[in-house]
Amino acid sequence: MNAPVCVTPAGATLSSSEGARADTAPASGKSTLGVALESAILQLGKRAFRLDGDNIRMGLNKDLGFSEKDRNENIRRIGEVAKLFAASSTFAITAFISPYIADRDTARKLHEEAGLAFIEVFVDACVLLCAGYWQLHARAPHTLC
Repeated sequence: MNAPVCVTPAGATLSSSEGARADTAPASGKSTLGVALESAILQLGKRAFRLDGDNIRMGLNKDLGFSEKDRNENIRRIGEVAKLFAASSTFAITAFISPYIADRDTARKLHEEAGLAFIEVFVDACVLLCAGYWQLHARAPHTLC
C-alpha cells in the first residue's frame, strides 16, 4: 500500500513566481501529507515550507493552549505567517487542526485580500485505512491518522 504523495485541486498550477497556502483538515494525517506535499513541491524546483504543530507550538505559539480562544489565535497567527511565506513566492503548507470554519475563512480572506492563493484541502480518510498503513510501516501509535 502506498501513501498518497499530494492532492492537487483541478486547475491548480505551481508557479515559481507565486506562493500559496494549503491547509489540511483535522485528524487526517496532516503532517504526513504536509511532508509529502512539501517534498513534491521542492522536487519541482519551487520553494516550500511546512508549518505544523512541531515548529509552531514550540516557538511562536508556545503561549497558547487549546481553548477555543487560543485555537482561534493559533490559526490567526499561522494565517499571518503563511501569508508572509506566500508573499515571498514560497508555498506555505500548514498542517493544523482548525475546527472552526470562521478561522479558516479569516485565513482565506487574509490571503485573498493580498492577492495570494489559498487552497484548503479536506481529507476524509478512513481511520482504519490510516491505521493499517502505519501498522505496515511499524510506526508508533501516536502517529496514526
